[in-house]
Amino acid sequence: MEQPPIEKPVIHAAGSEADFFFVTLDTDVVESIVDQLFEAEAAAVPNGGETTPEAARFAELVDLWNDCQEYLDNGGAA
Repeated sequence: MEQPPIEKPVIHAAGSEADFFFVTLDTDVVESIVDQLFEAEAAAVPNGGETTPEAARFAELVDLWNDCQEYLDNGGAA
């Protein structure tokens, strides 16, 4: 990460596993993420075509990142 994590409240006791980061992604990066996740989903489906838990999880991630892409395509407005 190029930037340090977002500062936690003083009374926060968790370590670095609870860090949050502010990231900026342009539409090209998000599109690439969607493409890679879609390929991973397709690769997780066996030849018979039935879904697997792994493929279903990739499908969920594709949906989430597609929502992000739609958000960016609409100028960041919901």
